[in-house]
Amino acid sequence: MRNAMDNGFPNAGEGLFLGLGATAQLMDPWLKAWARAGAECARLSSRRARAYLELPEQLGRCRTPQDCAHETTEFWQAMFRDYAESSQRIASGWSVILESGQQATDGKPQRDFITFPETGEEVRDVERDRNSRRAA
Repeated sequence: MRNAMDNGFPNAGEGLFLGLGATAQLMDPWLKAWARAGAECARLSSRRARAYLELPEQLGRCRTPQDCAHETTEFWQAMFRDYAESSQRIASGWSVILESGQQATDGKPQRDFITFPETGEEVRDVERDRNSRRAA
């Protein structure tokens, strides 16, 4: 009696695992960009939480309304700076994927699966072939 493994199942299993490896290789830049974006969001959250926790202490040291306005302005400027830097880091991480997509096409425009004649000569050849057929 023959074993089920003798009927080609090992080859099917190898194909499955090779396909998984290729898929994992294709998804690797996406996963890295996703992880970098998540790490950057965590760093941004940590910096902003620290700034919010330090704000009452900084405002408590103020002696004049101008000092309070100065501290508040610095807080908001630091916030905008942190968000701008983090968004640039996240965007640069995702731009790697766009660059890899452009490299994959090797600068050639991608073609559709359906092709149509692009010149008048090819259209005339099709019409000539159509006219040369005779009914039975």
